[in-house]
Amino acid sequence: MHHNGKRRRTARDPIAVMDALLHDAAAQAAEDHVPTDEERRWAQDATAKLRRQLAQLPRAPSAQPSAAPAKRDVEIPPALQALDRGTLLAQLEFLRQHGHARYAHQNLTRLTDNDLRKMLAVLLAPQKHQGEPESPSFVASPWLSGIELARVSAMEWMDRSGADTPEEYAAWRSVELRDTHLDGADGQLVVGPLGAYILLADHLSDRARRWTIAHELGHYELVHPAAPAGELCAPTPRRLRVRGWERDYEDEANQWAMMATMRDRVVAKFCDQLPLTLDHAAQLAQTSGVPLVAAAIRLTEVTFRVCAAVVSLHGEILWVSPSLRFLMLSGGTKLSPGSVVRPGSLARQFYDTGKLHDTPQLVPAAAWIDGMSERAWVQEHTVHLAQPGHVLTMLSTPCDVDAERDLKMTPRAMAFVRDYVLSGERALADFNERFAPGEPCPYAPTWLEAFMRVDLPPRG
Repeated sequence: MHHNGKRRRTARDPIAVMDALLHDAAAQAAEDHVPTDEERRWAQDATAKLRRQLAQLPRAPSAQPSAAPAKRDVEIPPALQALDRGTLLAQLEFLRQHGHARYAHQNLTRLTDNDLRKMLAVLLAPQKHQGEPESPSFVASPWLSGIELARVSAMEWMDRSGADTPEEYAAWRSVELRDTHLDGADGQLVVGPLGAYILLADHLSDRARRWTIAHELGHYELVHPAAPAGELCAPTPRRLRVRGWERDYEDEANQWAMMATMRDRVVAKFCDQLPLTLDHAAQLAQTSGVPLVAAAIRLTEVTFRVCAAVVSLHGEILWVSPSLRFLMLSGGTKLSPGSVVRPGSLARQFYDTGKLHDTPQLVPAAAWIDGMSERAWVQEHTVHLAQPGHVLTMLSTPCDVDAERDLKMTPRAMAFVRDYVLSGERALADFNERFAPGEPCPYAPTWLEAFMRVDLPPRG
């Protein structure tokens, strides 16, 4: 739908971030491309023409000796000063694997933490001569570094193995699967002198079993440290948050599992449907053989649509997975874990009556999102889950702009930028300053609400 007035693209693509951080997508495309005979002939003609033009250029005058340049030190930003050794190494490895960093050393003994910080300082925020414009710097949080490393690991290992499923991959890696009775966990990774094993609870459904295998393989490939034995006697603590700064091994294992079970080429068939509902998540879950919740999260991390997946427990929001454009347009509005599911929502109706609509419905946006007026509506699609008291909701805007996904915004690129925005308040503020719509919305208090105002007439 369009609003009256001049056509505009309110969802601005974060191209600057892509140019700086996702050069690997173009490099991978070039590496995979097989040129045709016609393309080879064109390249040969273009090369010959370029050489003729270079031969006609005048020679440069002889260089005159100049004074030696002044020596300059490396300034370490405060954000890098705060990172520990493990995080510094993770960021360097992330940059190396993405083709953004090359390094070599003479008489290497052992780099100190300060040495590593100086490497990152020149890689991420090169020193500029006085008078030169400064390019925006990027510092990945430990949480974001871990999530991206999980993505890279899953893609590389799955491609290298040729496996189509986590079960096939486990066999290729000689990780043995054991289905047994477990009372205190759905699955366990056990690695010892005799090999690696994944113990699987015998009550799991086929989809839950596949997801558990992939999740534990994530822990295995990312070499996560074992928790102290005393922590095995208590539930794993989980944070109620939308964004995080510190590393989260469970998030990393989940990300590895999502990339291993739901590859980008498959997700791309479902992620930009309009309107986006749990029906599309169910189709992805069926195709990939994973739980519905995992498919819903995967869609929201890569979609170009304005939406969010929400899981509630006994009437309280447990966690939220917003899309990138939802974050860009939200302004001061909030959809927060720990909030109570309010009257007017389908989820609240389920908790109050035990009954649930099985189709998407328009509900007042204020029933879910803080700061919304009574004129704003959101499409809600809610289903109850197998776990008692849990419901899964997909919220999406009833309207969208006529804006297509930029070619640089691949599913993986979309997920990376979204996770950067989620990695901390500083990242969100920096992103909004550079890429969020700068002008106020002429239709509603926020751009997000403008997408939820069904009373605005479509453009003719």
